[in-house]
Amino acid sequence: MRFARSPGSSASSRRAAALFLCLAWAAGGLLGGARLARAGGGPENVMLVVNARSWASKTIANHYIQLRGIPQRNVVYLDWSDRLFDAITIDVFRQKILLPVLQTIEAQGLGNQIDYVIYSADFPTTVNFQADAGATKLPPQLSAFASLNALTYYYQFAAAKNPLYLHIGPEPYSNLYYRRTTGTPRDGATVGFRNWYGWGPNGEPLEAGGQRYLLSTLLAVTGGRGNSVSEVIAYLKASRLADGTRPKGTVYYMDNPDVRSSERKTAAKFPTQPAFADAVAALQKLGVAAEIAQGIYPQNKPDVQGLMMGSEKFDWAASRSKIRPGAICEHLTSFGGMFDDAIKQTPLTEFLRYGAAGASGTVIEPYLILQKFPSPFVQVHYVRGASLAEAFYQSTAGPFQLLIVGDALCQPWANIPRVAVTGVTPNSEIKGILQIQPTAQVAGGSAIQRYVLYVDGLAIAGCGPGESLQFDTRRLVDGYHLLSVVAIENSAVETQGRWTAPVSVNNQGLACQLAMVTPAKRVTAGRPLALQVNAPGAAQVVVTHQARPVAALAGAAGTVEVDTSDLGFGPVTLKAVAY
Repeated sequence: MRFARSPGSSASSRRAAALFLCLAWAAGGLLGGARLARAGGGPENVMLVVNARSWASKTIANHYIQLRGIPQRNVVYLDWSDRLFDAITIDVFRQKILLPVLQTIEAQGLGNQIDYVIYSADFPTTVNFQADAGATKLPPQLSAFASLNALTYYYQFAAAKNPLYLHIGPEPYSNLYYRRTTGTPRDGATVGFRNWYGWGPNGEPLEAGGQRYLLSTLLAVTGGRGNSVSEVIAYLKASRLADGTRPKGTVYYMDNPDVRSSERKTAAKFPTQPAFADAVAALQKLGVAAEIAQGIYPQNKPDVQGLMMGSEKFDWAASRSKIRPGAICEHLTSFGGMFDDAIKQTPLTEFLRYGAAGASGTVIEPYLILQKFPSPFVQVHYVRGASLAEAFYQSTAGPFQLLIVGDALCQPWANIPRVAVTGVTPNSEIKGILQIQPTAQVAGGSAIQRYVLYVDGLAIAGCGPGESLQFDTRRLVDGYHLLSVVAIENSAVETQGRWTAPVSVNNQGLACQLAMVTPAKRVTAGRPLALQVNAPGAAQVVVTHQARPVAALAGAAGTVEVDTSDLGFGPVTLKAVAY
C-alpha cells in the first residue's frame, strides 16, 4: 500500500488524495509509476457497468479496473436486485440498465469518448423485447429475445423502442459495422471502431450521420454453468498480458459432419459470409498459422490461438489441447449463451475456463441462421489488429441474440505505439501551464495520426505529430491526478498506445492527506477500514471508491471508517476530496 499526498485547489476550494490497497481474497498488483498501458481502444473509451449488490461483480470489476487502468469516472454501479437467469423485459432493461448507463456517460462528460460498454458480472443476459415488437407476430427464427450486450450495442434502436435490429439479411444487415467480404469496394477490410463514427449502408465509417453503436460485452458469467471468480480473474490477467505479443499459435477451423460445422464451412446460404477456406487463406497471407482440421475439436494441440467449432457438446479436457492466452474460441450451437443447469449443450464458459480471452453463444434457439453468429473472419479481423469486441461485431451481421463474454479490449496482434513524453515526469508536482511533447514508436515504421491528453480519464487536449499538448492546470482541482497521453496509429484500425503517470497539481499550496490508521498492503474484506484524513482548512472531506462516496468527515482532520464489505475483493483505489 502507498498513499499520495496531494496539495489542494483553486477556485473550487477542493483538493484530492488517493490511496491504493488490496482487499484480501485474490492477489492483485498495486499501481506503480508511469505505465505503458497496452489496449485495443483504451480504458478512457470504456464505461464499466458493475452490479453494486454482487460481490462477484465488484471483485471482477476491481481486478479489471487495475489490469486495464479504467478511470474512476468510467465506472457506474447499478443497484441490481432482480433475478439473474430469467429474461427481463425490454422496459426493465431500458429503465434500470440502458438509460442509467447512457445518463452516466453524459453526466461524466464522456459522450464523445465512450466506445465500449462492458458489463462486469451478475446481470441478466437475456431481454424479451416483445413489447417493442407490438402486435407483430414474429416467426420462430426471429423470436423476441435478445442478449444484454447486443441491445446495448443497438442502443439507439433500443432507446427509441425500435426493433429494427431484427432485420438480419440477406441485404441490408441490421449491423452496418459488419464487414462484408463480397460486393463492396471495402471487401471485408478491418476498420477500427470509434464512438463518433456513424456507419453507412455499405459499412463505410462516416464522420457525420449514419447508424451509431456502442461495442458491448460481458466480462463474465458467474452463476449457473458460468465460471468461478478465480477463473475469470485468471483469463482476464492472461488476456491483458497477450496484448501486442503477436502470438505464434495456430487458428483451427473444425470440419465434421455436424450441420453446425458443415453449414459454416461453405457458407453457401449466405454469400457475403466467407467460408473456412477463405479465412484460412487470409490468415496465412497475414503470416499466422491456420488450418481446417477434422473432428469436433483439435486433439493434442498445444498451440490453439483461435478456434471455430460446430458441435453442441464437447469435453475440452478430453482434447488434451491447450488454449493460448488471447484466443477467441466459438462453437456455433443453439444454447451456448444459456447457463441453466437443465441445458445439456456445452456453454461458452467452457472455453473461458481453459484460458480463452473471449467466446460467444446465443441466448435463445437461433435456428442455424449464420448471420446471428460470427463468421470465420472473426479471427481475421482479430489478427489484423482489432480488439476482441471489434472482431466479433465486424464479423456478425445480425448479433441481436449473441452473448459475447470475455475481455473486450484484448488485442494480441495489435501494432501498439510505444509512447514517451517530455515536459512532465511521474509523481511530479505541476502548476500553471503544462506543455507536453509526445513522441511514439510503432513497429514497422507506421505513422501516428494524433495524440490525445486525458486527465483522470477525460480528454482535454489533442495535437498532431510534432506538435505539443498544452493545458492550464488551474482548471483542475488541486491534488492527485492521473495523466495519460494516448497515441493513435495512422491506420484503418487506429490502434492506441499510451503513457500514464500520476502527478500532483499545486496551484494554491493547500494540503490533503489520506492514510490508513494501521498501514498494511492487504486488509481483510468485511472488516471496517480506519483512515486518517488531514486537510487543513477544509470544511468537509469525502472518501470515494470509483467516484462512489464511501465515507465522509465533517471538518479538516480526523478518522473515518470505510465498510469494506461494500467494495468487493482485490485491488482497490480510494480517493479523498477535501472541500
